[in-house]
Amino acid sequence: NVGPYDGPRPDGPAVARSIDAFMAEGELAERVGFDSLHIPERHMRTECHLPAPFLLMSALAARTSRIKLATHTLVATLYHPMQIAEYAAVIDTQSRGRMVLTLSMGYHDDYWRMFGMTRKHRKDRFVETVEIVRKAFEGKPFSYDGKHFKLDNVQLSTPPYRLGRPEIWLGGHFPPALERAGI
Repeated sequence: NVGPYDGPRPDGPAVARSIDAFMAEGELAERVGFDSLHIPERHMRTECHLPAPFLLMSALAARTSRIKLATHTLVATLYHPMQIAEYAAVIDTQSRGRMVLTLSMGYHDDYWRMFGMTRKHRKDRFVETVEIVRKAFEGKPFSYDGKHFKLDNVQLSTPPYRLGRPEIWLGGHFPPALERAGI
């Protein structure tokens, strides 16, 4: 977050300065020994100047060499699972295996509203998304027949850099989310 909650919409130069500051902070964090950078996803929120975590992670991957790059958290229910797997695989490869993919269902109604969606069935979509992303990282063609996603003989064309797959963490604040994460 770079501005006050519900503050005025920033202009282009303010966002450019924020991006420069994010890059400098990422480089500094690596230099002083931080283990990881966690990049949030926020939509329709004026305090967050860069809503797309994969874009920032790609830029940080190019400017760092050791520090892990993590989504915190990616609102998985806003994406198609194969899109998530592709983006994460590219970031993992670009960063030479430093990607951590933290997925959540999301909580803020404006996130779905912005994309013309609703939060209806978000738990089921989330569970299917996690299953599909894990299968995609296995590297073999697969099919999937779920309630929300139906895939026929699909495969990632770009594998993750790491053998196996990038780390996948599940995010959430409430007891059911903690149970899904195995905590």
